[in-house]
Amino acid sequence: MKSVLALPGGDPIRGHTQYQQRCAACHTLFDQGGSVGPDLTSYQREDTDTLLLSVIHPNAEIRAGYEMTSIETTDGRLLTGFLSRNDEALIGIRLVGRNESILQRDHISKLEMQERSLMPESLLTGMSDEDLRDLFNYLRIPQPLNIKN
Repeated sequence: MKSVLALPGGDPIRGHTQYQQRCAACHTLFDQGGSVGPDLTSYQREDTDTLLLSVIHPNAEIRAGYEMTSIETTDGRLLTGFLSRNDEALIGIRLVGRNESILQRDHISKLEMQERSLMPESLLTGMSDEDLRDLFNYLRIPQPLNIKN
């Protein structure tokens, strides 16, 4: 894949469309997108090796604060999300696709950190070489595009 990305070509405007379809529901870039995953704006996007590793093997390095956590409550509920608070009395968890829940620690029967990312490993499946170059050229741009919808 690295050799495909090293070839000339790749249109960041078409890459923006690929980004919207595959990434924007979870990630923010230039103040647009979701907040399930980390904001990519300040991420090492100019480094192709880092980008490739993060996209192809999202479990290789999970950014702090985005480790999946499962909580089982004493009343039998199962919550999965990201820890937002962890102190002596309270646990906060940002639920995927929903708001944060704050739980009293004594209402938790099990808290388990997952060693996997919520991001799917098959994110690039079915993309042509041209689509890949478009997407990665968009991901590596240093400032937002002026795209008229």
